[in-house]
Amino acid sequence: MNNEAKSRKIYTKALDNFNNGNIDKALDLCEKSISMDLKNNSAINLKGLLYYLKGDLISCKNLWKMNYHTNKDTVSYKYLQDAKLDEQFLKKYANAITLIKNNDIEGAIDLLKQCEKTDFNRINVCNNLAMCYIKLGKYNNALEYYEKALSIDKNNDISIN
Repeated sequence: MNNEAKSRKIYTKALDNFNNGNIDKALDLCEKSISMDLKNNSAINLKGLLYYLKGDLISCKNLWKMNYHTNKDTVSYKYLQDAKLDEQFLKKYANAITLIKNNDIEGAIDLLKQCEKTDFNRINVCNNLAMCYIKLGKYNNALEYYEKALSIDKNNDISIN
């Protein structure tokens, strides 16, 4: 089996792991897949998407830029265009964290709810919404958001604990 075929096989495993909520394992498999075939557009895009869900805007954009420029991948270009809007959500998320530290829980919830409009940083947004609801004693709401985070990453330490 040549490297291209091995890369595709590993990518398929990465995709299965992502679909089963194993984000970190999927990231590792994407890295292996890409190391075998730098032209595996799908593996590069999936790795970018995984970083996107985890809130690492710089890493996902760098991967998509590389994929677009090196492989002329149009999906990466679309992701890059969509990610431009997410910089605003990253600022809102950072402001929400500041509000949480200052005990302005209602204000933080408002900003985090705005961040829900995108999948960017979805895991962290859900976890922080859950923590805010716990601080307000709204445990059912908190559970709902922890479950949302776990539906994306079933091994997420914050959601599990």
